[in-house]
Amino acid sequence: MQAAIPRVSGATFLKDLEGNELVQVLQRGAGRRASMCVFPRLLAITEGDRLRIP
Repeated sequence: MQAAIPRVSGATFLKDLEGNELVQVLQRGAGRRASMCVFPRLLAITEGDRLRIP
């Protein structure tokens, strides 16, 4: 699947989000497997205490 933004721009954007603690990586990608990311604050708002993220 082709993304609408260049790969380098997407990687920089995700790195900035992670650096500012807006996104948390749950599982790093490897090879063709994508990374699994989560927005912890959004989950806290929507799920409350039902979901624990390490």
